[in-house]
Amino acid sequence: LRALPWEYLYDATRDEFLALSVHTPLARFHERAHQVDPFPVALPLRVLVVMAGPEGYPPLAIGREWRDLVDSVDYLAANRQVLFERLPRPTLLDLQRRLRQHQYHIVHFIGFSIYEPQTREGVLVFEDEMGRGRPVSGQHLGALLGDHYSLRLAVISSRNSARTPGIDPAAQVAEQIVRRGTPAAAFQPTKLMDKPSLAFVHDFYSAFADLGAVDVAMAEARRAVQLEEAGAGWGLPQLVSRVRDGKLFMLRPSPPAPPKPRFNLRSVFAP
Repeated sequence: LRALPWEYLYDATRDEFLALSVHTPLARFHERAHQVDPFPVALPLRVLVVMAGPEGYPPLAIGREWRDLVDSVDYLAANRQVLFERLPRPTLLDLQRRLRQHQYHIVHFIGFSIYEPQTREGVLVFEDEMGRGRPVSGQHLGALLGDHYSLRLAVISSRNSARTPGIDPAAQVAEQIVRRGTPAAAFQPTKLMDKPSLAFVHDFYSAFADLGAVDVAMAEARRAVQLEEAGAGWGLPQLVSRVRDGKLFMLRPSPPAPPKPRFNLRSVFAP
């Protein structure tokens, strides 16, 4: 059942795909023991971007990928809605240190995913201290991300992932991240070409910047991909969530204004 393409559910009476409408957003929901409440935030949302292009893998133009990402969402930073920060070294230890030092709301991984035959699970490929590939399982990464309460979403932009029959390895990682405590994880596969991929990122973060529901943001992003390319590529991204209404954040209420000073006329006019 997990391997079925649920994103292509079709409503014949309305003649449309459910996942393309904000009125019927689609997410792969995981029932957990406790309800996740929206996290109160004061804008901007902070996104930590991890870009890994290790040795021994196809070349990944890290500089161009970063510029394209920033250019597609620069107005969100200008409006102080979403700020993107790149992790200088894409190692698991550096990620752990940075999450411990600063508060982030979203982690966005751009890199490779592969299928590990020994463990029979998908992994993301980070870098080690020497720049070589280091496979990181969804359970390992999910345990790290789940320890940070403000972190509510992981976005995985998988490049050139090695597919096996059934579930994409990066999609497996997204499921494990949510199972280990992160409220939601979005998977954007490598099959999307550059322009549709940037359209996905642009509309996803634009819809999410207003602190709306993450599943609605995914529907907006899928629609953007559909407008950029012909075919069914819009149904490849997946959203895994454990939040029923999709609300990951809420605007933190402003602190009450300090009381106005009260003057004692008796003390003012006292001799």
